[in-house]
Amino acid sequence: MAQALAPSIRPLPDPAQIAALRALRDQFGRDWKAHLLADWITQPDNPHQSPDLCRLRRSHGPSWLLDYTLPDR
Repeated sequence: MAQALAPSIRPLPDPAQIAALRALRDQFGRDWKAHLLADWITQPDNPHQSPDLCRLRRSHGPSWLLDYTLPDR
């Protein structure tokens, strides 16, 4: 299993990953991070999750999400 990169060397999410995060925010509102974090922890290989979000979980890890803020559009 690949280990997540240290925070200082993690690349920024790519445009497709940001779009997937925004779609999740639009769907779940204020609780989007809690929903995604719970998904990542309880179902890390959820086949219903977008490939962009799965790739982001594998590259950044769940703890990264806590400090992340979506950029303005």
